[in-house]
Amino acid sequence: MSAQADHDIKFCFPIPQTLESDRIQLTPFVATKHGKLVFEQLVLYPEIFLYLPFGPFPDLDSFNDFMENHMVQKSDNCMFVIYDKTKPQPSPSESAGSNPPNPGALAGLLGLINASAPNLAIEIGAIMILPPFQRTHVTSNAIGLLLQFSLNLPGSSPEALGLRRVFWCANSENKPSVRTAERMGFKLEGIMKWHRVLPAGKPGNGARVREGDPRSECAGRDTVVLSLCWDDWEGGLKEKVEGIMNRIAALENDRVQLTPFVPSLHAKLIFDQFLLYPDIFKYLPFGPFKDIDDFLTNFVENRIRKDSNLLLFAIFDKTKPSQSLTNSNTGPDFSVGTLAGLIGFLNTSAPDLATEIGFVMILPPFQRTHVTSNAIGLLLNFTLNVPSPSSTSLGLRRVVWTANNANKASVRAAERMGFRIESVLRWDRVIPIGKEGNGVTPRQGDPKGENPGRDTAVLSLCWDDWEAGVREKVAEIMNRIS
Repeated sequence: MSAQADHDIKFCFPIPQTLESDRIQLTPFVATKHGKLVFEQLVLYPEIFLYLPFGPFPDLDSFNDFMENHMVQKSDNCMFVIYDKTKPQPSPSESAGSNPPNPGALAGLLGLINASAPNLAIEIGAIMILPPFQRTHVTSNAIGLLLQFSLNLPGSSPEALGLRRVFWCANSENKPSVRTAERMGFKLEGIMKWHRVLPAGKPGNGARVREGDPRSECAGRDTVVLSLCWDDWEGGLKEKVEGIMNRIAALENDRVQLTPFVPSLHAKLIFDQFLLYPDIFKYLPFGPFKDIDDFLTNFVENRIRKDSNLLLFAIFDKTKPSQSLTNSNTGPDFSVGTLAGLIGFLNTSAPDLATEIGFVMILPPFQRTHVTSNAIGLLLNFTLNVPSPSSTSLGLRRVVWTANNANKASVRAAERMGFRIESVLRWDRVIPIGKEGNGVTPRQGDPKGENPGRDTAVLSLCWDDWEAGVREKVAEIMNRIS
């Protein structure tokens, strides 16, 4: 059931009760449900309205009147309340009454505005992110949810509109807004000069109006227009936005950055390196790949992207020069250093608070440097540190490392980072022909006699080891000079 059925919302497109990811929830703004709570936060941060053509509001009534008359009751606008699901829910008094409890901390508002149903077009705007939630996952996830809802085709799960055009307008002086749009994949279309007359006191284009101007006390605004259209979306931006939404800002230090693997940005770059170093796959149960299509189909699509318990990261060495990640469909993007390999989580179990570090593919020029220890260390800190207001750590109980038992270098790397050997699983896997196994010939009549068998070394690093000194040991290793 759409939100229009429950509330008097006049929006020209159907809207769901909520849009949400695992981090945030967007719910359509209804003054009787949300007005007081939202206003009480906005009034604490009047600077949030600096570049907006409305606000601040002197009292709750004026705020609710504006929202009802200019947003809720107009068929081309729909405002959403943003909740950060990673933060504590409000106190019972804030959720009292017949309304269900909020799913997390109130983080702000944003809207789908200036919609045109005949033209399949809409604007993302009226963005008011509360300062404590700025420069966090909230902005990117809120915008990403609206982009997915707007640009994915009908019949998707969750349901979407299949629009052709999403645009973004910003005061030309509001540079952070323009940068945010560009980071999310919007392309600059142009700047409309003297586009709006702003309320008195709002910053405009800085230019003087001519003598006799009928509203000379009000500044003029130049408006930057950007867009993200269906062909950009289908040409790689969908994956880029997903990567940004899932990005974990904490996985970075002064030497290494781990960023979720986005095929349109990283696939060709890493595949070209794999061609130079086929030995990197010696002990892995996959690869080498014959061409980029083989890599994308059999590794990225069939192995990585279909498994919700798996997350792959591209590793960048920040001590080396940045690289262009230019994609013909999305325009230029740049890394924070040189691509050094891949690493990831697999076999993750949220109920059991456990994961495995795997897919460790460090390119040979970066082996025996700071890259491996820092990449593994960042993942260990993220998984084993307990969550806190200043950290997005997971507080898991167990991190596993498995390796082909013949791969002594992998076992030593894990032990050096504090992992303890738990067992060796004999004849654990049947591996592809040509891979190095346990060196023992299968018995006569074995149904896969041509395939070697693998013994698997299993190591773990658990929360109690971490708290008992391994955290400090890992920090020391990460800070060691190569």
